[in-house]
Amino acid sequence: MSEGVRKLANDSEAYVEREIVAIFSDEASLNNAVDDLMEIGVTRADLSVLARRDELAGVPTEKLEDNASTPRSAYASPDARTEGLAAVTGGPALVAGLGGAWAVGAVGAALVPAIAITAGSAAALGAVGLLFVRFFGRKHAAHIQDQIDAGGLLLWIHAPEPSGDTAILDILAKRGARHVHVHVLTKHWGTDDVPLHGFNPDPLLGR
Repeated sequence: MSEGVRKLANDSEAYVEREIVAIFSDEASLNNAVDDLMEIGVTRADLSVLARRDELAGVPTEKLEDNASTPRSAYASPDARTEGLAAVTGGPALVAGLGGAWAVGAVGAALVPAIAITAGSAAALGAVGLLFVRFFGRKHAAHIQDQIDAGGLLLWIHAPEPSGDTAILDILAKRGARHVHVHVLTKHWGTDDVPLHGFNPDPLLGR
């Protein structure tokens, strides 16, 4: 099915998106599946996972997977998260260190005592960075566990052409994905769209 965009009366846009959906029982299996998918040409832009929202805690995964309003976020690999957290930890210390090196070069060794203070500041900033790392690490772990408790980790794969389905489905099966299926959703985007706008975890409630 071809995908297209059409204008609506309220200046928003409606578009059709064809996807393959899978649920994983653990994060390692999902990450391994993503690695395999990227080897056959699936790009990171084709992948999305469930966004972190307090309102979604406890909502069964199977009520979210085919809901066009389910909030999503881009998939981030473990390496990407590690690099980002490393930047949070080391960035402030690097800035402080570079400032100290510039001062020595510009003014001379008379500022060595001041540089010692700068180094102490860099260490303190690095410690603050570590606190951020631990905080975000705990938040990520809690988000993953919440999804597992609700039924599993969701992965959506943009699949506009059915010709690529077989290779994708084979990988998902190999990596232990369950409830794998293809769906076609009509999504909306416009000035009225905000996170969770129109979200209903159970479409039957709206009838």
